Amino acid sequence: MKTNLKALFVACIAPTAGLSCGGSPTGTNAQAAQACRDMIGAFVDVTMRCNPGALGATSGAALASQAERSMPGGSCDSFTGLRDSASFYGTCLPYIRALPCSALTNGSTSLNSSSIDPSCRGQLQIGSWGGSGTTQPPPTSGGGSGGTSGGSSSGGSTTTTPPPPATPVTCAEGNSAYCSGDGMRWTGTTCCVDNAPICTDGNSAYCSGPSMAWTGRKCCLRGNVECTDGNSAYCSGSGLHWTGSKCCVDGPTVCTDGNSAYCSGSGKRWTGTKCCLVGG
Repeated sequence: MKTNLKALFVACIAPTAGLSCGGSPTGTNAQAAQACRDMIGAFVDVTMRCNPGALGATSGAALASQAERSMPGGSCDSFTGLRDSASFYGTCLPYIRALPCSALTNGSTSLNSSSIDPSCRGQLQIGSWGGSGTTQPPPTSGGGSGGTSGGSSSGGSTTTTPPPPATPVTCAEGNSAYCSGDGMRWTGTTCCVDNAPICTDGNSAYCSGPSMAWTGRKCCLRGNVECTDGNSAYCSGSGLHWTGSKCCVDGPTVCTDGNSAYCSGSGKRWTGTKCCLVGG
């Protein structure tokens, strides 16, 4: 990743442990870890878009794996909270994916920790919620002995259930004629699709079914997938989705160069031009 992109990622991590960034973090450790990986995915999308020639055969999954290893503790599992899941998924991730390549150039002054969208700042929390080893939000005070403020009460405190994480949203080129139906929203210029981490090239003839959504210009896939080069003759069967231009493999997956003679058997998927290792 370019220098400014690294600075942006650092700005998205709370500078100190606990509740230092304002507001009350939401979700569990597992949800915070997923948010970390979703953010890495957004950064990888920008990197792949802005540096297609420089990356060679490096896949998005390989870049994501490298990025996660650079996280505190070497893993997204080190994060224990998310500052605001609604703004994170509704505003921050679309903002990152839409960043212009010029903003990521080394030496650029247009992108830094103070100028990024506020929805991204200090989102990922590090540290325990309220005691060593805990990953759930602390109980909310009931306002005095025996008091309650909703939920179940015992000894003057109320335990509240954290809200579910917001649905990840990806926005891509499209048109209003196709951007309709469940989980699709037309902004007037862009089509935004719920729970679709990847939108890639394709066509309406192939981009159909419960896990695919055609925006009018792009094919968006729901779930954990990796899309790469391939052809329709090989991109078929369980766990493989042909968009009309790309072969998308259910993940976690790493796709790299290979050939059909060796890319076969358990855990391997040959797309026609790439060998994808499932669980990589």
